[in-house]
Amino acid sequence: MSVTRQIANQWIKCLRLAGPDRFFLKINKKWQIDLSKTLKPNLGGLHQWTSKAGYYKTATLKDCATGREREFHVYFGGWSGRNRNSSYVVIFDARKPILEVPVYNRRLQRLVSRRGYPITKNLDFRGVQKQRPASLCQQALKLSKQAGLTVNNQKVELGTLPKNGHLGKRQAKQILRSIITCAYAKTYVKRDSPFRRFLAGGLTINPFKPKTVKGGKRGTILVKRKLEKQYGSFKRHERLVECLAGKLTGAGLVPLNIRFSTCDFDLAAEKKKRQTGFVFEVKAWKSQYHIQAARHAFGQVQWYLWQLSKRNKRTAYRGCVVLDHKPVPEIIDFLESKGVLAVWFVGLTPDGGNRAKREIPELF
Repeated sequence: MSVTRQIANQWIKCLRLAGPDRFFLKINKKWQIDLSKTLKPNLGGLHQWTSKAGYYKTATLKDCATGREREFHVYFGGWSGRNRNSSYVVIFDARKPILEVPVYNRRLQRLVSRRGYPITKNLDFRGVQKQRPASLCQQALKLSKQAGLTVNNQKVELGTLPKNGHLGKRQAKQILRSIITCAYAKTYVKRDSPFRRFLAGGLTINPFKPKTVKGGKRGTILVKRKLEKQYGSFKRHERLVECLAGKLTGAGLVPLNIRFSTCDFDLAAEKKKRQTGFVFEVKAWKSQYHIQAARHAFGQVQWYLWQLSKRNKRTAYRGCVVLDHKPVPEIIDFLESKGVLAVWFVGLTPDGGNRAKREIPELF
């Protein structure tokens, strides 16, 4: 083992064993960082690029105003699939690396052998789409400076590792503080970062989060999430579905509990004799998007009817588009001319077109 490698091992050991520490961080709010939990061997569990010989700590980020807490991880050891002999400190938030700081790798070997290693970090944003990387970098540098770090030549100075490898405990703690501060200054400026969503107090569980469905496609759910976010409210949609289900049950219709990956309708019901069935697609989009809502619902209903007709040829199913406001007469005429019933809600009271009132009079 080279002298440089020995020095790097000494550095990473000092940083890893810096001891329990609590300190305050100010990024938009005042946060308390708690690093007092026990150091654990990694065993390759954090990320595919981490080394099994590495170690990590589970740390806590606490909002001093509200008391809300969030966990993150500080990893010490080899990094990247190509170079396992490197030594890095990596900050993970929501199991995603948000900042990697090299303590030793082949590129730094000559620099380390000549003098002590100054830790600097350029806050570049590679692969960021729909946001300007240069602007994000300037915002992150500004936040780092406000948090007390030194910014020089578009880089953040995190500390200096001595040439002989003997890193003091106090100095190691200060370097760790600077790395964590820089990591959260960087991730804060990204609109879609987990820390930014946590700071805004958003939902911890997204009802349209992509999930594995047997025979289904991730892309379909992603498109659905995008459309709901753009055109309307998920909560309003669920309220209308619950209200419609109650009305159908009260009218004596039997709910149809068929669910499969290619036919994810909102509601379906059959009359007691089970010779006629209805498939309902609910759209709770805003009123200015009434044409888009009717178009999307009509296409979905036609697909559902075709799928159901292949599986159950004894029952004749009818499609029904349900909106949360009264559509213009042109939309009602279009739907009924294609054999699809038009239903809408006024508040939580259902109403519908002439054809819907003839075929499902129990609903009104």
